[in-house]
Amino acid sequence: MEKIQEITNVNEWQGQHGAMYSYTLKLESGKVGETNAKTNDRYAVGDTVWITEERQTNYGYKWKMSKTDPSQGFQSSKSGGNKDAEITASWAVGQALNALPELIEDMARLQSKAAEIMLVRQNLISNE
Repeated sequence: MEKIQEITNVNEWQGQHGAMYSYTLKLESGKVGETNAKTNDRYAVGDTVWITEERQTNYGYKWKMSKTDPSQGFQSSKSGGNKDAEITASWAVGQALNALPELIEDMARLQSKAAEIMLVRQNLISNE
């Protein structure tokens, strides 16, 4: 975990999927490096960040960074944070694909089969 102390440079460049921004950051620990983001306001002085990947180049350190603690695992902001439901749904999709790999070609049937598996699981739990 680090805090951003200074942002000295933000450059825009065109990536494979549109505009990207390079940031040169100085962290409170004294480390200086560069990271990229899809928006020009992704990072600000005072933000808490985690370096998830670091490599040294001829031009200094390149970082992959996260604004959420990677030790907490994946947390979807779109789902409202219902992690148990996300895990159950992922498990059910995996089970459906393990049983019927051909469902990868038919998302509607895959979703239906995963929902069916989740219902069987719920019925087993409620009948204990």
